[in-house]
Amino acid sequence: MATSTTPTTRKKDPAYFKVADGKYAEVKLRKSSFSGALATELGIEWTLPGGAAVIALGKAASVVAGCFPIILEYEVRDGITQTTRVLCAPTKADTIGQGAMGKTYNGKPIKAVRAPRRRVFVV
Repeated sequence: MATSTTPTTRKKDPAYFKVADGKYAEVKLRKSSFSGALATELGIEWTLPGGAAVIALGKAASVVAGCFPIILEYEVRDGITQTTRVLCAPTKADTIGQGAMGKTYNGKPIKAVRAPRRRVFVV
């Protein structure tokens, strides 16, 4: 069986979302998928600030802590689009809709930002 010698970019790195002052949620993300500008718009920090505490570990716990998912739509070829679901820090909720437009995900420009379609509201 042959093995590949090409480096993989699918490695996941810890990413931190600010939930409150000095409190962060940690998830594993592929750093290579996010442009620096997009990571900033989503509230992603790749290193935990000094003196900060991690209060949530993983995607589900991060949502409970206050992060929320959004859908990014990006064009992969002429007229062909794909979507991905990513988390956003609660501190970026007011700016993510317009802020992510034109940034790049997987090297492709983002065409639309929207809320996930599957939502459950309990009253």
